Amino acid sequence: MRSLKRAFGALLVFALALQSCDNAYGIFSEVQKEIEQVGQDFFKKKSVSNIVSVSGNYYAATTILYSRPAAPGSSWSRMDIAGSSDRCVYGIAATATDLYVSTDGGVFSYDGTWTSIAAPAYTAPAGMSFYTDGIFAANNEVYVVGHLYDESDDTSINYYCLYLWNGASFDIVPTMHALIFGAGGVLEADETIRGVAYGGGANYWFAAEDHLYYSANETMSGATPVTLSDIWSIGSTRSGDVYIGTASGTLYMNGTADSKAVSTEGNPLSCVVEAPLNATDWKILVGTEILDVDNDTEGYFESQVALDDLADTTFDAGEDGLVAYSSSIYSTSVNDMPVHAFLYAGDLTEGSLFIAISSYASTKTHYGLYSSTWDGASWSGWQAE
Repeated sequence: MRSLKRAFGALLVFALALQSCDNAYGIFSEVQKEIEQVGQDFFKKKSVSNIVSVSGNYYAATTILYSRPAAPGSSWSRMDIAGSSDRCVYGIAATATDLYVSTDGGVFSYDGTWTSIAAPAYTAPAGMSFYTDGIFAANNEVYVVGHLYDESDDTSINYYCLYLWNGASFDIVPTMHALIFGAGGVLEADETIRGVAYGGGANYWFAAEDHLYYSANETMSGATPVTLSDIWSIGSTRSGDVYIGTASGTLYMNGTADSKAVSTEGNPLSCVVEAPLNATDWKILVGTEILDVDNDTEGYFESQVALDDLADTTFDAGEDGLVAYSSSIYSTSVNDMPVHAFLYAGDLTEGSLFIAISSYASTKTHYGLYSSTWDGASWSGWQAE
């Protein structure tokens, strides 16, 4: 009985201590913040490859296409492609008015109505097959990646090609064709196409793994080569700058003129987005990507200064940044996930920032898509979509 009284007394003292604590500080305050988020089930433990905005709607892709109105509080729903629920999505891209989707059943555009686009045709040599996969948009121009798969080769080599949609058909981009196929169409290299970007004016950029070009036209004819290798990503921002991310964690702006060391762990840089720093300036977020479930250094980096003041030392890990500052690290932890894409829809006064990640290998309940809203002064923190 005495032991029971002692135990009860100890619990009573602890309970009274809790009541007298000021929970505005310390561990109790932190525990109170750790509320598990609940997103939509189809993004739970999934990999979201891209998210785009077209005509008042958002579109996100796993191997399936999802959409929702841009109005705050709207819900996501699955979207069949041209009436079919069986198509596997390889990639999505957007122009000012249309959504473009590359699938295992071909390429489609959507402006409220689905239209099937004839995929690029290529007569594959014996023992090889031709496929269409990734898709990009730059200055309302649409590019699709095709590749030859060498089924007769023990190393299963893929040879990639880039095609430009001319409004009626896909034309092969000569620069890429010459790079991969060489003189007389002889296969020479297996080099993944990283993407196409537009830098404003007459300024188109194209990147493969170890080749970077810029051109005054969308066909990339007369393209000028830039010496850069180990390229992992390419993208442009609202300011008209083109950013090239490398496999070793260095970010180049407009070619090799200005480089910044972003990821000290040497992780590949996957994507870049401009987002508000304050009411007058923009900053950038840079995603990293390693599809290795045992590696815990994926995530993103965020500049804490305006774009004009960027330096190697201005990039902080995402969980220490302004966007995630008011988030619960327990309930999001996007800093530990491979990042595939960003989207910021808005201006310096208000907007929404989306981050598309791979969460399928997570041991916790993570989602493939999160967002944070900007009210002109601060961020809401990452919230599961």
